[in-house]
Amino acid sequence: MAATAPATANGGAATNAGAPPDLLAGAGPGTAGAAAGTAGMGAGGVGSVLPCPDVFGDYRVKNTEGACAGVNKDAPQSIESTAVTCFAHFRSVPLTGNPGVNGGTDIDENGDFTSAKLTLGLTVRTPCSGTWNPGAQQMTIKCGGPGDSCTVLLERL
Repeated sequence: MAATAPATANGGAATNAGAPPDLLAGAGPGTAGAAAGTAGMGAGGVGSVLPCPDVFGDYRVKNTEGACAGVNKDAPQSIESTAVTCFAHFRSVPLTGNPGVNGGTDIDENGDFTSAKLTLGLTVRTPCSGTWNPGAQQMTIKCGGPGDSCTVLLERL
């Protein structure tokens, strides 16, 4: 049986040959940050690796306000990560009835977003903005304008 070479067998050079480390290697759904919850759809985020907060995981529609007819408060809801850094994919695919929030948008270093095009229930809405509350683990989404606005409050499970 051959002996395993010690870690310094490359003459003391870094094993990555000077390339930056791959911080996302192995960071698939549920491997870091929040694990998939009861809806089973939410991809866990990668925590402090990204320059934005970990908003990824399973949610419930806690509340709707305004012109939000068609948003199913009982539909499974998640915010999933993608291969794009700081991009949030809202996903709601119920077995029956209307969905909650669907679509995607870039999020900033606070977890917030502006000028998004999202589907609330069955209605495509724009512009939409979102505010992340890390203490309450809630995302507040506001779409539309005066007389046609809809606010959806998502709460992490």
